[in-house]
Amino acid sequence: MLDNFASHLDVMAPQNGNSVTPTGVLRLFSIGLKVILADFKKYDLIFIGGLPQFIVPIVRMRAGRKTLIIDFFISVYDTLVYDRMLLSSSNPMSRVLRWFDAYALFAADHVIVDTRRHGRYFCETFKSDPAKVTVLYLEADKKIYYPKKVQRPPELGSKFLVFFFGAMNPLQGTEIILESARILEKHGNIVFIIVGPFEKIKGIDRYLGLTNVRFAARWLPQSEIADLIAASDLCLAGHFNETVEKASRVIPGKAFAYRAMDKPVIFGDNPANRELFHPEAKQVHFVKMGDPAALADKILELEGGGL
Repeated sequence: MLDNFASHLDVMAPQNGNSVTPTGVLRLFSIGLKVILADFKKYDLIFIGGLPQFIVPIVRMRAGRKTLIIDFFISVYDTLVYDRMLLSSSNPMSRVLRWFDAYALFAADHVIVDTRRHGRYFCETFKSDPAKVTVLYLEADKKIYYPKKVQRPPELGSKFLVFFFGAMNPLQGTEIILESARILEKHGNIVFIIVGPFEKIKGIDRYLGLTNVRFAARWLPQSEIADLIAASDLCLAGHFNETVEKASRVIPGKAFAYRAMDKPVIFGDNPANRELFHPEAKQVHFVKMGDPAALADKILELEGGGL
């Protein structure tokens, strides 16, 4: 995979692991159908992960007062209205999605969330009982993400590689990363490696000519992501968008992969990230969200250069 870095824009066929594909929809439908048709008499406790909102009403009706635990890492209302900004809050569909979120939280006996900040948001927004909520932080798959060395291609052997991967959703703030790359373009030793559906980035045409950015692929399997992390000198976690409120409530999942591989990481400075990571810790660094200059300064500091 690293051999593909030789050209400035060497991308794979359009794919996105986070996209809603027909196959993915059918799989979710199939799993949901199996859950709601299960013989609940056999069980004392029911756990529903993924997106439980849409099947909780039926499960609660069929299962009676059996103990119900849900994984509520994602609010469909918040995701589509404020994160992805695909619906307005006044849209009738938004009100339907809000009801599904609220009912799932109401009907569950216990709710697992990914950060304390996120849990408080759910309780305040959907009037859920805080006593139901338990925080369970994510972890990386240690069979895939662990410290290792990989061979770099010769043309990048001496470069300082800065790595980021993601779905390019607004809260990630990929534009902030690319603006910092623009600031650092004159520093020829620093190269940004980016994996993800780059065409989703707002104003992407402004960044395609940057000589220090390599858009390596739109999508890669986790094993190849791990190789790119291993090859990099610095990894960007974020989130860096200061205008999307959710960006301050969640810890980027990629951060756990970076830290499992013992890589230096730059985080957006927000309450969620500080729940688990501390600036005093080795190889953990924070920068102001929404500030490309601050990010560029921190990258240059860690590279060992100076503006």
